[in-house]
Amino acid sequence: ESTEQLPATGLPLGLFSHATHDAPTVALEPGASLLVVSRGIVESKCKSEEFGMERVESALQRANFTSARELCISVLSNVQQFMCTPPTHNDVTALALVRNRDQA
Repeated sequence: ESTEQLPATGLPLGLFSHATHDAPTVALEPGASLLVVSRGIVESKCKSEEFGMERVESALQRANFTSARELCISVLSNVQQFMCTPPTHNDVTALALVRNRDQA
C-alpha cells in the first residue's frame, strides 16, 4: 500500500472569511483512507525532536483499523507514545475518512 501527501493549495481554512479555495479532487478507491492531521500533530515534540510527517505516514501504514475513528485513535496514540505524555498543547487534531473495501 502506498501513501501520498496532498500539499496545501491555499490559505488555511477559516483564516479569512472571504477567502475562496480551489481544491483538487482525489478519488478514494475501495479500501483507501484519507487522514488529515493538524500542524499540532506534526509539530508535537519529545525533547527537541518533532513527530514529523514521516512518523504520521508510518503511523498510518502500521495502523490496524476498520473505521475512521480507530485510525484517528491510533494516530493520536502514536503521538502520545512519542511524547511520553498526553498531548496538552493546542491544535492536536486528526480527521479520517475510510472507504470500505466492499463499497463500489
